[in-house]
Amino acid sequence: MSKILTQVHREEESFNYLKYNNVKSNLQLCSDPAFYVRNTNRIKKYSKSEKIRIALNLSPLSIIEQIGENNTHFKQQIIETIKELLTISNTEIVLVPHVISPLSEKDNDLVYLKDIYNSIPINYIKSVSLLENAEGFLETKNFLKTCDIVIAARMHCGVNAVCEGIPTIFLTYSQKGVGMANYIYGNSKWAIPLMNIEKELKSKTLEMLSSREIISGQIKKRIEEILSDESRIIDLLKELI
Repeated sequence: MSKILTQVHREEESFNYLKYNNVKSNLQLCSDPAFYVRNTNRIKKYSKSEKIRIALNLSPLSIIEQIGENNTHFKQQIIETIKELLTISNTEIVLVPHVISPLSEKDNDLVYLKDIYNSIPINYIKSVSLLENAEGFLETKNFLKTCDIVIAARMHCGVNAVCEGIPTIFLTYSQKGVGMANYIYGNSKWAIPLMNIEKELKSKTLEMLSSREIISGQIKKRIEEILSDESRIIDLLKELI
């Protein structure tokens, strides 16, 4: 009988459900493959900022799932949230796309974030920028490494950041974001429902910034644990081939 490899975080619930229904002998739990993507020295290097750099990733697909396609009012909430974050002393915000789909604007972070950027009031725009020219997953990862914290709606943007030891807040619109926060931190403290950003994001950001070195150390230790499981996963995949 074939083995089923199921990823941890959201899939851990599936794993436990299957076990409860006596699907056990051919079932294995493993980490998301994104954890095992190695960085490369050939990737363009980005520089650190003298300011506190906050990366903000938003996904139009997640917003459509939560609100529907008529979500203009939520766009204004995002802008107000950005303005609130910029009241934190010596802060800059970089809008970071993670999925750029040529097939659909509904799944294109860059198009959505460009619209947000172009709508930010002129007296705030000098402290906001848009990452437009990163070439793929690895170059985006390289940029995220220069940030003090990352706020991510795309789960794999969050994974990219934590793999570099960057404290990350997961903006959740489904169980997978909550599950990933639990998988990394051991609890859902650093997961915020996407719809609550105007109420919660600034206070959570301040709290994370005040402890970012401790949190970064905890993340790095957790990533080491995850990476130590790589050989087991490779052996499981070999059995499938």
